[in-house]
Amino acid sequence: MSSEPQNLRPPKVAYAGRNGFLRGFTEPEEINDQNIQSALEGHRRALFVMNQKKRAVPDFETMKAEAEKPDDLDSVKERLKTLQEEHLEDLRRLYAYHALDYEQEVEDRYLLNDESWFSEDKINDTSNARLQEILSSPLADVSLEAEWQNDYEQLRYTYLFQLIPLEKRHRDLELAQEQERKRRERMFPDSKEDFEKKAKEVQLRAARFLVASAPEKEKMLAIYDWAWRQVQPLQEIFKKDEVFAADVRGMVLAHTSVSDPRRAPRA
Repeated sequence: MSSEPQNLRPPKVAYAGRNGFLRGFTEPEEINDQNIQSALEGHRRALFVMNQKKRAVPDFETMKAEAEKPDDLDSVKERLKTLQEEHLEDLRRLYAYHALDYEQEVEDRYLLNDESWFSEDKINDTSNARLQEILSSPLADVSLEAEWQNDYEQLRYTYLFQLIPLEKRHRDLELAQEQERKRRERMFPDSKEDFEKKAKEVQLRAARFLVASAPEKEKMLAIYDWAWRQVQPLQEIFKKDEVFAADVRGMVLAHTSVSDPRRAPRA
């Protein structure tokens, strides 16, 4: 037996330059010898969808609630999870459907056999190459395998058609959320509690602003894109809360003091 894979899916010139998955149904009066196989495949696929992919139609309130869901990260994650679960269930049903196809094909071939071929003397006749080939070969049907591949690829196309936009939306929302987090992180703290939650880098930047002179503050406002209304609340706290002011000055001093060990005072 040859180990080379069979090319079950040669490209069709008819679909060059267009989406071959988007095929409509053939009207009964349009069916002819040239398109009957395609019409049968479409009919077979439609039966599978109606019988195996049917899902309960939600009521109006459920559909309204679904339509009104916010387009946020949690909602997109939920839709992705639902889509993946439904796809796995569709695959399970498709493979079960193919198994029934195969079982029916084996049964039909068995019933179509000419039993005269299987008389004892003919079965033992090794000179009959055609008979020996039939007896020794497993059931193999390229057209049947091609139908299965068609079904699988159609199902996968439908899945990816929904999945790719959802994954892109998921990435966009994650990026927007991260950018918003960083923007908020860079914002000047408006209270002691907010100051303590900020990253050390932002704390030090705000502390240097609070102890800076008026001209230096103007420069920092321009550099970090802060507004006076943003920095005013913490400045008022800095002026009134001596403990907080001392902590802020200590932080600035700790980061501006000379750390070169060669300049450390000798014992």
